[in-house]
This record gives sequence, structure tokens and C-alpha cells, in this order.
Amino acid sequence: MNRIVGVLIGFFLISCGIYTFRGSIPPHIRTAEIRTFENQTAEFGIEDRFIEVIDSILVSENLLKIVDSDGDSIFEGTIQSIIDKPQEYDVGENVETYRISMKISASWFDTKNNKMLAEKDLNRFADYPSDSLVVGRNRALNEVIQKISKDIVNLTEVGW
Repeated sequence: MNRIVGVLIGFFLISCGIYTFRGSIPPHIRTAEIRTFENQTAEFGIEDRFIEVIDSILVSENLLKIVDSDGDSIFEGTIQSIIDKPQEYDVGENVETYRISMKISASWFDTKNNKMLAEKDLNRFADYPSDSLVVGRNRALNEVIQKISKDIVNLTEVGW
């Protein structure tokens, strides 16, 4: 009986050892270049924030090695819009909460096979209080960038 349990544990450990977290990333793609996202908004410097966050997520999840040029794949995108609008009002019709929404288009290109792997439009939002317009808006904008960047990486892992 102990021998059977030992064999089962050994089999379990061996089978877990070959598991990969690379999802549906083609096996020939080992590196990625993250190009600057085109910014069609008035939000200065937001394109750099996307590069930093996507890079950070890909590195922390150990999915692809990030390179400056000649990558096996390329991530690109266009930040199409960022809109702030009132979301909630109090009884006196004063704004209590604003919502910041962002729309981007993103793509992932296989440079080895000269093939588009994915193209996707992504929309995300976050709310912030009216009594904290600068700090609250910045926090909400960072939250939106994190969400969209994570969406890009998640879609890469499971296929678009």
C-alpha cells in the first residue's frame, strides 16, 4: 500500500513539474517588445505609464522576456479616449462622484511568422470622489491603467 501511495505522489510531483503558465502563447515566442502606445488624448505621458505597467506584469508573471527591439512579438496600442463625467449626485444635485473611462485598442503581433495574434478594443472605468479631484482622479486613472494592462496580459495568456 505504501508503495502505491509513493508511486502516486511521485507521479503527481512529476506531472506538476512540467506544467507551464504560458497559456496559449505560441512556443516560438519567448520575447516581447512593448511599443509606445499612440496617445490620441490630452492626457500627457499616459502612454509611458502603459509601457511601465504592462512590462511589470509580464515580468512578474514570468511570461515573456521584455526586449527593446527585435522581439519575437510586439505589443502595440492606441489610447483612443479618456472621459471624465459626473456619476452620482446628492439631493441638492451636486456631483458626489465622477467616473473616468478609458478606451484603447491593443494588438499583439508575431514577428517570427509575420502574423497578427490578437487585436482587441478594451474599455475600463473607475470612480473617484468630487472632494478629491486631483488625488482621487489620479488614483482612479492608475486603477484604469492597471485593469486594462492586466486585461491585455490575461487575454494573451488565454488567447484572444
